[in-house]
Amino acid sequence: MRYAWAAVVLVGLLATSVGVGGGYFIFNFQNTQSQLEEAKNQAKALQQIVGSLQNNEKKLVAERDNIEAKIVTVVDKLGAVNSSLSSNKKENQDLQVQVTDLKMQLQEVAAGLGVRIEEIKTSSKVRDVQILNATKQIEESKKIIEDLRKQIADMSKQIADLRNEAAAPRDQQKPSATCTPGDTVFQEDFEYTDDLTNHGWIQLSTAGPAQTQPDIVAQGSRALRLNDQSSSGSTVYARSISPLERDSQVEFLLRTEQYGQSVALQLWGNPTFVDSRFAGIGVELSDNNRSFRVQDTYYFIHQLNNWYRVKLIVRPALQSFDVYVDDMNFPLAKNIKFLGTSFNRITMGTATGGTGSGYWDGIVIRNCADQQKVIATCSPDDIVFQDNFEFTDALTSHGWVSISTAGIAQTQTAIVAEGSRALRLDDLGNSVVNYYVHPLPILNGNFQVDYYTQTEQYGQTVALYLQGDQGVVDGRSKGIRVELSELNRNFFAQDMPQFVYQLNKWYHVRLIVKTPLQSFDIYVDDMDKPIMTNIKFLDTLFNRLALSTATAGTGPGYWDGISIKCLP
Repeated sequence: MRYAWAAVVLVGLLATSVGVGGGYFIFNFQNTQSQLEEAKNQAKALQQIVGSLQNNEKKLVAERDNIEAKIVTVVDKLGAVNSSLSSNKKENQDLQVQVTDLKMQLQEVAAGLGVRIEEIKTSSKVRDVQILNATKQIEESKKIIEDLRKQIADMSKQIADLRNEAAAPRDQQKPSATCTPGDTVFQEDFEYTDDLTNHGWIQLSTAGPAQTQPDIVAQGSRALRLNDQSSSGSTVYARSISPLERDSQVEFLLRTEQYGQSVALQLWGNPTFVDSRFAGIGVELSDNNRSFRVQDTYYFIHQLNNWYRVKLIVRPALQSFDVYVDDMNFPLAKNIKFLGTSFNRITMGTATGGTGSGYWDGIVIRNCADQQKVIATCSPDDIVFQDNFEFTDALTSHGWVSISTAGIAQTQTAIVAEGSRALRLDDLGNSVVNYYVHPLPILNGNFQVDYYTQTEQYGQTVALYLQGDQGVVDGRSKGIRVELSELNRNFFAQDMPQFVYQLNKWYHVRLIVKTPLQSFDIYVDDMDKPIMTNIKFLDTLFNRLALSTATAGTGPGYWDGISIKCLP
């Protein structure tokens, strides 16, 4: 367009020039005619040039538009690229943050793995020790199992002998050892017509009347009847008795008139309960399985309307008793356990799922006179007790009674003080003890006790006790106690530490007991020089020897060469 505008201006100028100078042209027509033609030709040439320029301008415009379009496209692409670059920059920043977080997490994981690896190493070491200990225990268990097999074989032989004896005619059998009745400490025949509470009985629970009556009697002219008229309650009466702390004999008669009824007699004392369990003695015609029940064991189906004569031989020091029913020479069961250490009251009770009556008659409690024989004529140097443990069968076959068993009791040949065998009591529990007792003739004078003892680990108590007539508190408080104690690794006499003992060493211990003075002297290894004298105790006589081991973990205690002899 710029070139077209220039052509028009040029033509206009030419026209103006012609108009103004017309005369000149007339006179010079001839001259100018050629000039005009020439101008026309020039104008045409110019027009051609203008046309060419216009065509070129169109091409240039098109090219410009094309270039501008390309520039727009390029600018758009550059914008997109810039936007993408900006976005990528933010993404890169986010990625850098994430990478940083991942690095921190990886560092934490690496640190945790390091700790865990150390824990695994430590645990592996502990496990190796545990495996080693377990291997040792397995080997020891194998030995124990072998010894148990021998004991089982010995017991099987004893059982066979007992069966053979039981199969023999009754007149050829030997009566079981029993107690020769001595002083009567309690007796109740119910030979009165007034209320029980007038005769020392206390009503604890009543679901019906309590009365003596003459119609159903075992002996004498009257017997007690407790009537239970409730399906959910019971009728129970109790009475205090003189404390039974020594061997005693208890006799009574029981009867019931219906099944679904319990008719019981119980001895209660100190303590009343141990770990929520009744600590005394219970005998009943039970409503469970219609059985005669002693403690938690059912022995036979009892009959209705039949009097059962029952005798108990009670040994508080050994926490065990024997029971006889009708046949007073042959026990129904022996060495039945209880948890108490003495008895001071008796109860009678009946309970039914419906209603019914229970009957009692002839209750008598006596001391065992033969168990209370005093060795007053004991000559000096008379051996009244000796055990060197030179046997392979069970301790219970040699007069020892198990009071609490937390492991194996056995004689063995590996660790011996004298002779060929010694006693080992293993304690395999951390809350109970392995505890054995042996009855002694009553000692009320001066006597000497010798024995050997040792232990193989600290944290363990290995003890010997002498017990007597003042009762037992925690198995040790009123008599004599000597122990390799877990407390400060000390050798103790009573509650007094003497010296720090050594492991795996036999100690020869001697006690010079002066019962009338209620004191004793103690010697250890050096029999010429006591380590302590005039140590006090409360008992006035002794009739039991006890051994025990207890640990916070597990471990054995050892004894050998125990002997007791009289002194002047």
